[in-house]
Parts: sequence; structure tokens; C-alpha cells
Amino acid sequence: MFSETGSVFKRLVFGFMTNYINDKLWRPPSLLKRNID
Repeated sequence: MFSETGSVFKRLVFGFMTNYINDKLWRPPSLLKRNID
């Protein structure tokens, strides 16, 4: 049970990090464009 919980936790953390990196890569350009406009 503990191992299963650990794997789920790792999966959630990996997904969170992936979303966080995607936001860092893709959101700043749009924000810069908004600031320029």
C-alpha cells in the first residue's frame, strides 16, 4: 500500500512539474506581448 501511494505521489509531482515547466515556457511570451501592447 505504501509503495502504491508513493508511485501515485511521484506521478502527481511529475505531472505538476511538467505543467509548471510548460507554463514557464509558454506563458511569458504572451505576457510580454500583452505588456508591449
